[in-house]
Amino acid sequence: MLNFLFSRRKGILLLFAVTAVLGVVLVTQLPTQLYPRIRKPQISVTLRHPAYTAVDFYESYGDVIENSLRGIRDVDVVEATYQTGITRIRVEFAWAVAPDEAITRVETAMTSLRGRLPDESRDYSVGFWRGENQGFLAVAISSSELGPQALYDLIEPVLRGPLSRIEDAEEVEIVSVEELRAEVILNHDALLRFGLTPTQVAQAVQSGYRPQSVGAFRNAASQFNVRMMHGIDSIFDIEQIQVGSMEGTPIRLADVADVSVRYDLPRQVFRSNGNRSVMIFATPVDGGNIKQMADDVTAVIEQAARDEFPSHVRFDHMVNPAEFIDNAVGNVVQAALIGAFFAMLVVVLLLGEARNVLIIALSIPLSMSISFILLYLFDVSINLISLGGMTLSVGMIIDSSIVVMENIHRHRKERADSGPVTASLIIESVREVSAAVIVATLTSIVVFLPLSFTSPLTSAVLGDLARAVVFALSASMVVALTVIPLIAFYLFRRESKGGRGPSPVARFSERLLTGLTNVYACALRRLIGSRIASVAFILASFGTLVLLVVLVLPRIPTEIIADPQSDKLMLWFSNRDTNSVEELLDAIEPIEAQLLELYGDDINNLFVQIRSSSFGNFLLSLRSSRDLDRIADDMRERFPSTAEWRLTVFPWDPAALPLQRPRDLALVVNGDDPMVAIEILADASEALRDLDIYGNVFTNPPTGLSEEIILRPRTHVIEQFPGHSVASLVSFGRLALAGQQAIEMTEGNSTVQVRLQYPDRTFTTRDDVENLLVPYNGGAIPMRHFFDVERTRGVARVVSVDGERQFTLTANMRSGTPDHRRAELQDEALAAILSAVSLPPGYSITAQDTRADINDAIRSLVFALIASLVVIYLLLAVQFNSMTVPLLILVTVPLGFIGVIASLFIFDSTLSLNSMLGTILLGGVVVNNAILMIDFYYRSARESESKTDAVLRAARLRFAPIIITMATTILGMLPIALALGDGTNIIQPLGIAVSGGLAVSTLFTLFMVPCILNLLPSKLHAVGE
Repeated sequence: MLNFLFSRRKGILLLFAVTAVLGVVLVTQLPTQLYPRIRKPQISVTLRHPAYTAVDFYESYGDVIENSLRGIRDVDVVEATYQTGITRIRVEFAWAVAPDEAITRVETAMTSLRGRLPDESRDYSVGFWRGENQGFLAVAISSSELGPQALYDLIEPVLRGPLSRIEDAEEVEIVSVEELRAEVILNHDALLRFGLTPTQVAQAVQSGYRPQSVGAFRNAASQFNVRMMHGIDSIFDIEQIQVGSMEGTPIRLADVADVSVRYDLPRQVFRSNGNRSVMIFATPVDGGNIKQMADDVTAVIEQAARDEFPSHVRFDHMVNPAEFIDNAVGNVVQAALIGAFFAMLVVVLLLGEARNVLIIALSIPLSMSISFILLYLFDVSINLISLGGMTLSVGMIIDSSIVVMENIHRHRKERADSGPVTASLIIESVREVSAAVIVATLTSIVVFLPLSFTSPLTSAVLGDLARAVVFALSASMVVALTVIPLIAFYLFRRESKGGRGPSPVARFSERLLTGLTNVYACALRRLIGSRIASVAFILASFGTLVLLVVLVLPRIPTEIIADPQSDKLMLWFSNRDTNSVEELLDAIEPIEAQLLELYGDDINNLFVQIRSSSFGNFLLSLRSSRDLDRIADDMRERFPSTAEWRLTVFPWDPAALPLQRPRDLALVVNGDDPMVAIEILADASEALRDLDIYGNVFTNPPTGLSEEIILRPRTHVIEQFPGHSVASLVSFGRLALAGQQAIEMTEGNSTVQVRLQYPDRTFTTRDDVENLLVPYNGGAIPMRHFFDVERTRGVARVVSVDGERQFTLTANMRSGTPDHRRAELQDEALAAILSAVSLPPGYSITAQDTRADINDAIRSLVFALIASLVVIYLLLAVQFNSMTVPLLILVTVPLGFIGVIASLFIFDSTLSLNSMLGTILLGGVVVNNAILMIDFYYRSARESESKTDAVLRAARLRFAPIIITMATTILGMLPIALALGDGTNIIQPLGIAVSGGLAVSTLFTLFMVPCILNLLPSKLHAVGE
């Protein structure tokens, strides 16, 4: 193979040059996202039912809806929450289902149910649960001279068309700063005066606001359509709709109701840096290029700002995923360059010669370019996870090149007096280590194969990172065995006999490497010279591992994956005294001015979002994420909650991994009677709060019971009043209590829903319901005449999971509580609750595993680690034709866990999917050094006088490449371990695990492997041969 490469060397180099250019081109074509898809498709269904309580809707329609949704193919979980007036359902699908397919299946199921739902619930909505598309763009446009409506009128016509054509956007919304509203407040006294019921008015409005078709007929010549022309042309004329007549005089809607049609502030209002803003929100299509979408939207706005808008119009990004991704890419490139610099520095110090450094350095961009082609072919997007894999690879992809170049360098030095470097010398040098390089790379690659059999969550989170590493390592092996020898030949072939005198750097590196090698050889000779010292070293090493596993490992906190470091702070506020959006806007202005004055130098932008008449939030975009903790602490001190304001400060990260954050405690009440279960839940939550070891105690459903008024119809009485029935009286009551949407009209670009309702606070007591007057024959009869009225208490919310009602108590540990105390505190809490709460027969309280997903993921990674070791063992058994030698090599892997556990604990990191992946990766990297040493041991065994001499010779020869590859890998991962730059902290546990584990495992490779080789019987020598 090498002979063929050298015979076609120019063509081979040209082929790789073209491949490198192709890789650079294709990387620009890769889709860019914040994350790969890392959760199951979850679809939400929202049904509104203003006239139904939670229990009524659940009992009337819950089984029908839930059974239909549970019957959808590949549905894993159906979780429904019923509340008075509204029901929300979460439908979770299997991993294999595409999000678009999942939403289509739910829409189909709901369409088939539509006719079985009450009229008021047929306008349901189906969408992704809390945004299946990860990330969004938010832009605030403001002006110092124009009012909000004038600004909206200026920008909306200009931007609407171009924004609607953004290819990767699922939706781009320009949020209106005014909202057209139509309010119809029924006057009950007027209704009684005209003898009308609210139901009759609603029916008249529905039938009288637009022309109606009467029918059609045809004769031999033509077809005739018959239409009744009446109604209104504009929503502003709604008060003119005829709803009845009295003695030939029309009764208009305005005669029985207060009608108001006006432009008003919308339910959500935005401000940017002290000015009212027009917001633009954009979300990507599923799997779309979110960076491209954000850049395209920004380009449209910038173009319009230059060509169409006056200079006082400015725009600011509230959330810009493109900026975050650009920063992440920049940080990854920076980390890669820093890692490459340190790696090259090690090569310079230990190999000395500039040409060696240049050749090894060339392997980095060439290997990465080839890996970009593989990423493109396997449809891997550029995201924070795959970028982390590329950064991780920087310190590893030069390992193979270092081994090859170090051996070429050694042969050149040994034959310095033999004349110029020939192709045969290069071929011999490469062939000597090619098997070890191939096996070493394969052992690093095969550790990722079991990831396909891990939990779906693990595979989803780590899949792109694993693929990025595998592609980079595979490319580096190919480059090391093909391109590196050819470039070395071209650079060294004109070297004269004896060569040029070594440079000062080369002389320094030779002295440094010789000194390190002599110190190592001396220490190793003393260690293996004493069997007692060797055995004591081995036992002490494994004893240290056992102690760390038993005492330290349980104290390391666990998580699925870390969130990126945020540069945004949120200040939530609520005011109990404001009754409208306008009042709240006025009330927050002093706080807004104070924030700008205090932190104006530390922030890029300050946004305000008013979410209702009483609450909203400030969003501070900081100049640097490093200031977040300082500013957050200062804000908590300066802005405490008061009697008027409730204020909460916390970091907010729009780029956070979209995974559910589990509670630290979850208890479930089991039993048949919901009312009894609610009482037990209330007692349990009170006992837990008294225990005072948890904060943020929640119950679902809430334990507060709703007051209920029960109407039992007097059928024999109702039958005495022609024109009234139980159904008509119930409709009357529903409209009076909850209102009713009558019509929907379009006015300009606005769609207005007209709802008929009674004035607020019409009903405040039971007497108000009982005394509601029903018109009859020119008079009125109170509702209590038709019903027996009772008062009771009922459940305010119903929670159902897969058809079973749920009663859960959840809580979080207080800040600063060590993670390893979770199980202890759970047992303490459960014991305290069981002793404080009296459980009737048939009822129980059980604890749920809140970390099931994390534990399953970690268990699956442990399985992957074991499986990878088995695969490595089989690979080594084939390489060495031995059943024993692979065990000798693998003995260094568990000892590398000493470094992993100690590093995670010392640097306050976490046991996460990334750190576990680092441990698995370590298993492949660690054995590489042992392979190099043992491979040379068996090559030199027959030439040595004793086994000890063979061990020492192999250790001395392999010390340089082992120490160089260890140093370059660790230093290459140093930017990851130190989390240099925003976004890199996501994979920081991985960098810490690999760096610490590799440093310790290299120590064991350099000392443990020779000790064991020297202690093993001589027959192993024969087996190795």
